[in-house]
Amino acid sequence: MKIEFYTQFEKQLDKVADGPLKAKVAHVVSQVIQADSLSEIKNLKKRKVFKTAY
Repeated sequence: MKIEFYTQFEKQLDKVADGPLKAKVAHVVSQVIQADSLSEIKNLKKRKVFKTAY
């Protein structure tokens, strides 16, 4: 599965000062990276604007 993160996402994450929030985001990102299919990712929603983005 191909995973891409926008550079804007990375920049915004760098600005977050809240340690627990960064830890939660890191946990979710690791779950996404480890998933073999979209059905393995909890609470995943398809983006309305982009046909291939979730």
